[in-house]
Amino acid sequence: MAMHAATTQKNTVYMNALFIGRNRLFISIFSALRFSITSFLPPDLNKKTQSRLTNLIIEWLPFNILPFFPA
Repeated sequence: MAMHAATTQKNTVYMNALFIGRNRLFISIFSALRFSITSFLPPDLNKKTQSRLTNLIIEWLPFNILPFFPA
């Protein structure tokens, strides 16, 4: 059981590294966009907007950008 968990964890780390490597430019652009949008908001709206933008990026990025960058 421990061997399976270790293998699964290594696979997850590899997939995350592959995803970040392929989409580094777009992750940087979306991070800058999120920063610029949330920098000028009042603190009450800032946290809510940041979490919504983060969720949007997490949901949208893997399905729409990853196919354009084959390994």
